[in-house]
Amino acid sequence: MNFSDMVQKYLNNDIVEIAVRPRHLDVRAVYRAISNIGQVKYSSRLIPYIYSSIPIRDVEKLRKDPAISEVNIVAPYEFQSISPAPIALATTQNTLNSDAVNSTKVNQLWKLGLTGKNIRIAVIDSGIDTTHPMFIDSNGISKIINAKSFSTESVDDIIGHGTFVSSCAAGYAWNTDIGILYGAALDAKLIIAKVSQGSYINGSLIIEAIDWLFSPESEGGAGGANIVQMSIGSFMITSDAIQAIQAIINNGALPVCSIGNSGPGSGTVSFPGGFGTAIGVGSNGLKTSDYNGAAVFSARGPGRNVCVKPDFLAPGGNQFIESRLEGSIGGDENIIAASPASIDSRRYKEWRGTSFSSPIVSGVMACLLERYDIKDIYSNIVKNNNSGFGAIDAVALNNLYSSASFSKHTKRFKINNYDPWIKMGATNPNPVYINNKLYIYYVNGDFRPTGVGLLIYDSINNSYTDYGTVLGAMTPPGIVYLNNKYYAFYANYDGTYHIYRSESTDGIVWTNPIYISDPDEHPFSIDAIVFNNNIFIYYDTITSVTPGKAAPIMYIMYDINSNTVLENGIALEPAVSPITDTHIVSTYYKPRCYIDSTSTGKVIMINTGTVMRPWYLTVSESTDGKNFILTNVQIPPLNKDYNYYNGYCMGTYFDNKYFFSNGTFLDAILGTELKLYVE
Repeated sequence: MNFSDMVQKYLNNDIVEIAVRPRHLDVRAVYRAISNIGQVKYSSRLIPYIYSSIPIRDVEKLRKDPAISEVNIVAPYEFQSISPAPIALATTQNTLNSDAVNSTKVNQLWKLGLTGKNIRIAVIDSGIDTTHPMFIDSNGISKIINAKSFSTESVDDIIGHGTFVSSCAAGYAWNTDIGILYGAALDAKLIIAKVSQGSYINGSLIIEAIDWLFSPESEGGAGGANIVQMSIGSFMITSDAIQAIQAIINNGALPVCSIGNSGPGSGTVSFPGGFGTAIGVGSNGLKTSDYNGAAVFSARGPGRNVCVKPDFLAPGGNQFIESRLEGSIGGDENIIAASPASIDSRRYKEWRGTSFSSPIVSGVMACLLERYDIKDIYSNIVKNNNSGFGAIDAVALNNLYSSASFSKHTKRFKINNYDPWIKMGATNPNPVYINNKLYIYYVNGDFRPTGVGLLIYDSINNSYTDYGTVLGAMTPPGIVYLNNKYYAFYANYDGTYHIYRSESTDGIVWTNPIYISDPDEHPFSIDAIVFNNNIFIYYDTITSVTPGKAAPIMYIMYDINSNTVLENGIALEPAVSPITDTHIVSTYYKPRCYIDSTSTGKVIMINTGTVMRPWYLTVSESTDGKNFILTNVQIPPLNKDYNYYNGYCMGTYFDNKYFFSNGTFLDAILGTELKLYVE
């Protein structure tokens, strides 16, 4: 089925799949609206979209629902491959994928020991032949560390596309009757996500696959990837696809995508390769040539928002189109790489297209990632809409990155005498002082989190240990240590709050919740402390993120032994600040509490307060844990630099120091980062 057939299928279908973006974090009204006319199929954890199938006549009705911000028809996708020319044609030439790989000079990086060791390439495609010899290393161990199908089919590759792509990215050396085949990253590992039903690709399955890639292994996810390889494309631009690419970046991975085979006209790129945030890859030929360096079929830019595309070219074959193209010589060219035995008994086949150029770039980037902390691509060459930076040159990139101090082990930041620890793709940090160490629980991901991670700071040795995801929570938990046990309190998006107990002695391993409650005021974020032999839970409400609404901080007095609520009420009312001018603190947000170590019988609460941006850090005190009085409103340190305290300001006090941590939540499109400052 080609792309025009897919579009026609949508136009002729009474039932369409849609992506729905809720207007608020409380999504129950959206679920009700969808359920009235269709069915909810999937809710993404990384981007703020819910997927559903509904009658096409009801799309406009759903768009008018006040609980819904946006409704888009889910884009259909196609593989970026072209049926190979018959080998019998006199003009047809073949290039082994190993020769294609060598043309990038990545084999020169191998001599430096850069082979992609410990790098995980996720391939979102048509599955894989798990038994193919190109996916077995020299020790007889499979290079495929995880594989999952999101369609009704098994992960087996019945059309051969995913197997071919994976072998170009990270296939191990395989000696065939026509020569040795291998991919660009010999020692990289593969994670396979199958999103096709036959040759048809549904956009929502791609979102599911990305969610799975960055979900913790403890929750059945793949546990993360360094590179996400996609040789798929659509000519429909949808906001959920844009945010999905950004979610990949926010989770520390590089999205590498083919740009399509609709060239040589301008503005023919497909998406997501045509997004400015993705590394878009076009094709060039090795044994054939044409004008401007790119293969005849390779799509040309510009991409979305007039960004220059492609970023790189890599071998993907070429296609002969009459002699009217001056300089086109040699005719058609195919790439040879792995194939399932069910497709070709030789276990290799000929193909061409940008589908097979982008995995070669993925493999090159995997080798570079072994040494460098690459967040973006750079070149000394001026990029253009025909060939981008030109054919990818692994040696030139290695020289560039080595001269620009991109070393993973040496990169540090210092801002206004504060030396922060920085983690990309993390939000909502909660610092808490336990057993002479600072525990910082933070949320991985954006609107739909992937879990709560843990960083432990040792103030004596001034060292950090990042344990990654330890708890499958949706929001940053409040943590208390009582009777040699760690307890976590966190708010869920459905309006409930959950209580977990860690079964480990270090607060790293957590099991199932021991208590779930649904209060009248729906919690948005939670903290908890032990005070006067009781556990006090403090939370803001969904009102705190509702424009034009004032929001207090609520409290719950809780008995951990009996799993009962003893008392609840308002801890801190919105108020006019007596400290700084007449600024009104209309909303208290993200409560973080600790016991004042300088005086007995006092609880200090730190939270964000605002009437409008910039956000203020507010400090309040209580002698009973129930009734708080505002004592300070200030811009946090860093010379009143709003940029670094633009969102969730949180802090605690220990070892005679104030520790402020900041997770800037700028929306899934812009990304996130977590910083810890010591004053």
